Amino acid sequence: MADMSAAWKELDKPAVKEVRVRGTEYKGKFDPRLWKLESLRELELTRFSEAAPTRVGGDDSDASKEVGPEGTALFDCTFESLFSSSFRLAPLCYTLQHLDLSSNAITEFPFSDVFQNCGKTLTYLNMDDNRLSYLPASILCCESLIVLTISRNCLFWLPDVLLEACEKLEILKCDGNELVALPRFPSDCKLKTLSCASNKLSELPALAETLTSIDVSSNALQEFAFSGDKLKDLNLQGNPLTDKKLLKLVDEGASKGLKAILAHLRGGMSKRQQKKKAAAADSDDESS
Repeated sequence: MADMSAAWKELDKPAVKEVRVRGTEYKGKFDPRLWKLESLRELELTRFSEAAPTRVGGDDSDASKEVGPEGTALFDCTFESLFSSSFRLAPLCYTLQHLDLSSNAITEFPFSDVFQNCGKTLTYLNMDDNRLSYLPASILCCESLIVLTISRNCLFWLPDVLLEACEKLEILKCDGNELVALPRFPSDCKLKTLSCASNKLSELPALAETLTSIDVSSNALQEFAFSGDKLKDLNLQGNPLTDKKLLKLVDEGASKGLKAILAHLRGGMSKRQQKKKAAAADSDDESS
């Protein structure tokens, strides 16, 4: 929906399920009914940090001003000027499944329980390209979350129990932050994609063997270990790895391939050979 007024017309329809608005294409007034929808499934409010200043009329008189949330005058259409004074997802979150708040220059959420009511329904959350330095505590209520993308913010840390609380999470993207550590990976972790390039990670926790894609490029990693057999994509470039053989394989990239890197990480053995060696060791322990 390019025109904000067109988006607001959707609010007149019974049981509206989707609202999508881009700040770069903003026209019209904010409609507070948005926060009261009871059947909303998908909400996208994006690119308000890129929006151009907006005026209606040719002068600074009150008649030429747009009226924003709670009667404030709107001379721009940034996310904060439009939504901050009334931004609380609680009235609409019970049914929300898809939330995109990317590219809005958001620095924080005014309510720590912002995601609490949608914890059982929210499966997709995109907060890329904002200015968040931390995630609200209620993110841990999102037990149905499958995709979380929070790249290009100002995050220094993520909740240590994030992957335990968001137990269905399959995709985590947090590139371009200031992260110095990742949350721990529980034994029943379902994560398939981990992308945390361009951070300040000097070490990693034990990674989930369920991972099929790992991007930890442009960090400060000196060591890397992984034993999973489902991996299809791995990016280790831009790290000061101390393992010279591994560093050479990473630099050679596609010419050697992922199999060569994984074989090196396993001590030159395939996953099957590793299992046989472990079984043999267990048998020796039992006989002794």
